[in-house]
Amino acid sequence: MAPPLRSRAALLAAATPLLLALGGVAAASAPAAAQSPAQQAQQQRMRDCNAEARRRSLSGEPRKSFMKTCLSRRGAAPGPAPAAGG
Repeated sequence: MAPPLRSRAALLAAATPLLLALGGVAAASAPAAAQSPAQQAQQQRMRDCNAEARRRSLSGEPRKSFMKTCLSRRGAAPGPAPAAGG
């Protein structure tokens, strides 16, 4: 005989966080080598632009504008900050 619906719901509620945690561990352990060269270049550009924005102490709208400009450059090092103002 099947357990009452209330017990199934309790079991599901207890098991869900565990299953989600295990799924996160599996996703976190995926090899980085599976990335294409274009993805690797984009991630490096993101790291470089973030480092430059941090070095310049940018935040808010100026940071957003800088990141947009910086990330849109293909293969170029982060350049001067865009003019602030509006």
